[in-house]
Amino acid sequence: MVALMFVVALLAGDLILAGRAIARECVTCTVGHTAGRCVPNGGILIFNSVPPNVPAYWTLFADRLGVDSLRRLDGELAVFSDAADPGVPGFPGAFDGSVYIGERATFAGRVKRNRLQGRATYADGSTCGFRLELEFGLGEPQANRFLCRDGTGAVIAEGAVDLQGIRLLGCLAGGR
Repeated sequence: MVALMFVVALLAGDLILAGRAIARECVTCTVGHTAGRCVPNGGILIFNSVPPNVPAYWTLFADRLGVDSLRRLDGELAVFSDAADPGVPGFPGAFDGSVYIGERATFAGRVKRNRLQGRATYADGSTCGFRLELEFGLGEPQANRFLCRDGTGAVIAEGAVDLQGIRLLGCLAGGR
């Protein structure tokens, strides 16, 4: 009987777990354009370190996996700089004629109350952690920050982050 109820619920588009209905469908929305009701599940974020650090420009490409990735921003983090080595992981970079392109990293992050907390992990074991308000700028009420460590765990760079681009999609909270 329980198996039959599960099949009926699944066919109806809902999965019932512990008495709670969990949406299996996503009404797509754009983060920042739906009065805070858009739960992110993928897209692109563009942000950079600010002085006194040498600017490093990061782009997060977060895979979009429907309702299976709600509140998760996991994917790949690209980085470039005007300097050969801005002091963050992924460098020294390769010069492409105008900027230095650093090594890409894997990124795993979570969004809670419009705030992203995530970590980029590089092939050499170094990491950069980020805490970002999903609003343009330096973050309010809490400042946007990054902290990078080498493969041994020693801090090699930290500072403020300016969020420059938000192209995140998601699912409407409570939507079907």
